Amino acid sequence: MPIIIPDVQAPRITEALAARRPPFPDEGHPAPASRVRSREIADLSWLPGSIDATLARRRSVRKFRRDPVPESMVKAVVTAARDAEAATWPASSHGAFRFEILVAAYAVEGVARGLHVTSTRAGLRPLGTYDACLRSLPALYADAPVLLLICGDLNAACRAGGTSSYASMLTRAGTIGYAAWLWAVSAGLAGSVYAAASHQVTGAARELDPNLRHLFTLALGAPAEQAQSSH
Repeated sequence: MPIIIPDVQAPRITEALAARRPPFPDEGHPAPASRVRSREIADLSWLPGSIDATLARRRSVRKFRRDPVPESMVKAVVTAARDAEAATWPASSHGAFRFEILVAAYAVEGVARGLHVTSTRAGLRPLGTYDACLRSLPALYADAPVLLLICGDLNAACRAGGTSSYASMLTRAGTIGYAAWLWAVSAGLAGSVYAAASHQVTGAARELDPNLRHLFTLALGAPAEQAQSSH
């Protein structure tokens, strides 16, 4: 599975949300002039916090405290991510791809440990405990209070749009992941994104639909005091 690069995701989100800001100030040196346009960020008024503070804190944190994350925040992150994908990839132009976002809840206030399905109406609905899957995910991604597991129906996408839809599906899954990451950082959390898929998550997702596959992951939580980060 190809790695989904932030420089590819950011322009998609920014074009849909009216680009207006300079390059990300997170690499310690200015971006080359040829890359400035591809690094622009949109009007991020949809974020809950300060735009400048969000960009300043945008780091891939992989060490987290065990502080529980409020369920309301998890639901808000998922809603913001879905809205960003819909705005960036309007179905009228790019087709209506199906995505499901599973939540691996390790420490979520009021939510039992386990895998949960996200719903815009009902919030988090238990999918099952899946103990073996839950035990494997921290080593594959990060030992975080919450993992958002983005799944999609690749078969339906390819039937509708041919082989090119495979890459589009992966990119759109990345749009969901990066939008969720930005929203969470803006709300005071930290996170990191991962493009590697888990066959165990795919197996769990197929309880909902046999065509679903795990595509992308976002780890979320409060950063550890001495958290190591990378750009």
